Amino acid sequence: MDLRGAPHRLLTARLATPAIVLLMLMAVALNERSHQRTDALRTDRLALLQARLSGMEAMQLLTDAETSQRGYLLTGHEDYLVPYEAAVGQLPKRLGPTLDFLQGAGADAASQALEARQLIDLKLSELATTIALQREGRRDQAVEMVQTGIGKDGMDRLREKLRGALDAAAKRDSALGVATSSELELRRWTINGLAVLSALAAVAYVRKLANEARTNADARQRLEAEVRARTADLRELASNLQTVQEVERARLSRELHDELGGLLTAAKFDLVRLRNAREPAQVAERLQQASRRLDEVVAIKRRIIEDLRPSALQHLGMKKALELLCNEVAERLGVPLQAQLDEVELSDEAELTIYRLVQEALTNVQKYARASQVAVALTAGTQQLTVRIEDNGAGFDVQASRVARHGLAGMRHRVESFGGQLELDSAPGRGTRITATLPMQGLAAPPAPAGVG
Repeated sequence: MDLRGAPHRLLTARLATPAIVLLMLMAVALNERSHQRTDALRTDRLALLQARLSGMEAMQLLTDAETSQRGYLLTGHEDYLVPYEAAVGQLPKRLGPTLDFLQGAGADAASQALEARQLIDLKLSELATTIALQREGRRDQAVEMVQTGIGKDGMDRLREKLRGALDAAAKRDSALGVATSSELELRRWTINGLAVLSALAAVAYVRKLANEARTNADARQRLEAEVRARTADLRELASNLQTVQEVERARLSRELHDELGGLLTAAKFDLVRLRNAREPAQVAERLQQASRRLDEVVAIKRRIIEDLRPSALQHLGMKKALELLCNEVAERLGVPLQAQLDEVELSDEAELTIYRLVQEALTNVQKYARASQVAVALTAGTQQLTVRIEDNGAGFDVQASRVARHGLAGMRHRVESFGGQLELDSAPGRGTRITATLPMQGLAAPPAPAGVG
């Protein structure tokens, strides 16, 4: 194993960009975490200081309350209770921040804070009880209660619990400070390491760009080859269309010259004979024969026009024209043909394109498919129009067949001229499905001209 090549394999060009992004995110995350820890430490220390001050103020208020209680017991004057009442009123406000802080400063601090709260409640209850006894005229019982030393013991225990809870919080704060210092040191070394890794990743990124340039060159060559192949297909299609056009012109020329011209010439001879006829029977026969020839001329004219543009499109609309086409094909094939056609108004050019697409596909079904079932669907959505012609016939190998020739090429060209796509799905023995999707934009019929007022 070649260990010297390991770093190169690790920092491959393919991973360069993700590596750089990951390193940057790691640096940002580490910096943000250190900032949060430092901010939390500063906040905790400020809260600890505030808790100490609030605790001292609370103890001072308790001392004031106790002093006021003792003065009242000695003198019996209600004026001595003013400091007591003020202290009792302010004590929750002063003591609340201290106890709230200690509740979140660890289990030890929270436990001692709970005991301190209970001792404070007990002390306040004791003060209230002695004052109530004095007011009831039982001063001796109140003084005796004070002289037992319960109040002093309670205050000593309260100071001890508050001091213990605050010391426990201070130890936790000190541990947090040590952890934060260690994390700041770790951040310093980590950022230095990330800088080195970022430099290596930048080198890998440059290599990635070079590889992408080579890949783009290869892709450009493949695209150029595809363009050349597509150009050749279009050239072949253009040649085929020109050939088809010439064949169609030759057919029209033959029909006009041989059939239509022959009928008109014969009709002219009939008129000449009619002019020379003497007997009524001969006149009637010549008129009847000339009429038949003119009917044949009209029929040929209709067939030529129908081949150029189906009259059903103009007079009946696209849906009805396609239904007639499907019915004619079903009769010629002698098999079921299912047609599901949406009603949609399109431009004349778009209607002719869709009609010719279906016509060409059904012509191929008649010639090659040997199908027992055929389906035609025209689905109009808000964004696109879908035309599908499907049969269960013989099918063919799409890869082996040159689909850029003749009828299929003509279909594709018609569809792509409207910005659509033509998909051909077929295989030997499983039929053929032709699907054309065309964007509705560009297919819609132009708005009717406004009436002239």
